[in-house]
Amino acid sequence: MTALDNSSHGNPSRRRTTVIIAVVLASALACGAGFVWWNASQASTPSTAAAAPQTTPVTSSPLSSSIRTPGTIGFGGSRDLTAGVDGALTALPAPDTVVSAGRELYRVANAPVVLFRGALPAWRDFSRGMSDGPDVRQLEQNLTDMGFGRNLTVDERFTAVTEMNLKAWQKSVGLPQDGIVPLGRIVFSATDVRVGAHKATVGDHVTPGTPIYTRSSPDPVLTAQLPVSQQGAVAVGAKVEIALPGGGTSTGTVSTVGRAVEKDVEGKKQLLIPLTVKPDDPAAVAALAPLTAQLTITTPGEEDVLQVPVGALLAIKPGAFAVEVYSGGKTRTVPVSTGRFANGMVEVTDGKLSAGDDVVVPG
Repeated sequence: MTALDNSSHGNPSRRRTTVIIAVVLASALACGAGFVWWNASQASTPSTAAAAPQTTPVTSSPLSSSIRTPGTIGFGGSRDLTAGVDGALTALPAPDTVVSAGRELYRVANAPVVLFRGALPAWRDFSRGMSDGPDVRQLEQNLTDMGFGRNLTVDERFTAVTEMNLKAWQKSVGLPQDGIVPLGRIVFSATDVRVGAHKATVGDHVTPGTPIYTRSSPDPVLTAQLPVSQQGAVAVGAKVEIALPGGGTSTGTVSTVGRAVEKDVEGKKQLLIPLTVKPDDPAAVAALAPLTAQLTITTPGEEDVLQVPVGALLAIKPGAFAVEVYSGGKTRTVPVSTGRFANGMVEVTDGKLSAGDDVVVPG
């Protein structure tokens, strides 16, 4: 390779050798970088202010990384809602219906199965004489929230007052006013329930465990899968730009990053990292489910690093790089080591560079 002349040694011009390099770094994959190409043409560069090369300053800041991946628009917590009682299925809400606390999830034998708010699932009947427990507290809190809390203290004890208010609620929804709620007649959920695809049809005989329909949270999310090589490149809280199908953009935030799971992709086993994105504007994406959007996930670095545009790199020998610093009408070649690549920038270390130095870039 032709040596580079240093203009600071007094030469009025120097030869710049045509170099085409492809930098392939495994770590660049984790930062959303692929192949880096640099093309420079042989030319003379007078060391005069009149013919000053194009430059850009060296910066010192966290190096953000970006990853682009397709993401499927859907709804969180999707799973089957199963029957909790035995009998003929007599009513179902339509798909896309959102069922809130106190409303019917479905009907069996013309009696409602009702949604109550609570993170703890029901595991037993509710009735006078039952032992204390947090499920009783959930029941009493729901009764109170629905306006059936007369003289009721919300605690873990099922008392005569609990029974009285429970009977009033039963009357309001058309259930027998016996103060007893058998297991399966109410369903606790931490969120409202969005009705998905039906798994059963009105008229079917259902038993406990029979799938009724797909249920989910009413809040839309986007799900994606990344190669395991990018596991460390995305973190919870990373900002996401969402290119919506059909045009338009929105934004979101990475809400979960899962553990690697093995998936069959085009007949081959691959380890993939599942992640979910919470959109900042749920209404902008909800109506587009289950279409695919393009996600650009940006993760900011934690520490300031010196960085320059990738185009500023010169190949001085195989695997070795430098940049040209322009100052006082002259250029000097400064060898550097490269670190992470992201968004057209590269981290440079081990060079005699400072933030603010002007480095030559392709014109």
